[in-house]
Amino acid sequence: MSYATLAGFSVVCDLAGTATYYTPPIAREALNATFSLDVTHFYAAGIGAVVVTVEHKNLADTSWAAADAFPNITSTGVEALTVTDLKEEIRLKVAFSGGAPNDFAHLVVAAPTWLPE
Repeated sequence: MSYATLAGFSVVCDLAGTATYYTPPIAREALNATFSLDVTHFYAAGIGAVVVTVEHKNLADTSWAAADAFPNITSTGVEALTVTDLKEEIRLKVAFSGGAPNDFAHLVVAAPTWLPE
């Protein structure tokens, strides 16, 4: 599976002021990778931010762990993050921090750039 299948997806803060979204997991192709997001739309009623975390785990693991996180997203633009020492499976976790109902963001996720070891 590849992130190329995720041309873009929208995340909306629910009425409780929270919401968590996950991308489908993909297999690691190298120990290190650069991840990038293009935030094409962003709306926050207050001080809300979108928090995007790169999570990883080995096939034998029963839970996901945070590998690293992008800076909090509070506007449109392109964000990039290089992560090292990745485990066998990778996914992105997208959540809201300090969000209000109906806060919104649209993210375009590029395929990871796998870095030589």
